[in-house]
Amino acid sequence: MRRVRKRIIHGMEINRKLSPSQEVGDEHETRALEYFEAKKWKLICRNYRCKAGEIDLIFWDREGSVVFVEVKYRSSADYGFAEEFVDWNKQRKLGRAALLFVKEQRLYHQNLRFDIAAVSPGEILHIPNAFSPEGYTI
Repeated sequence: MRRVRKRIIHGMEINRKLSPSQEVGDEHETRALEYFEAKKWKLICRNYRCKAGEIDLIFWDREGSVVFVEVKYRSSADYGFAEEFVDWNKQRKLGRAALLFVKEQRLYHQNLRFDIAAVSPGEILHIPNAFSPEGYTI
């Protein structure tokens, strides 16, 4: 039986069925979420979607910075490490989506950061300040 992702849009709860690959991604995003919550980070948004793309997790860290987290999972390193799959194109999309989020939420004077959570079967590798998208001004 397929899992269902619940989303709240304009106060209405929307359920949508996940594909098998989305189920795997959702499971590992949940693992990453639990990892950051154990560090006492506060979740702002999960699976933020806009015309520019999607951001997996957005948190307030303990220092008060807004942290955009890209979660990547690989079951093995046979074809490369998970963090290697956050290429320049993905970084550009994340930057655009983050810019829209910051404008929507009016977070103009906050410290912003882009982290990667590389998830593998036995661990979560957190890479703080993994990249800085170029060419964006808030």
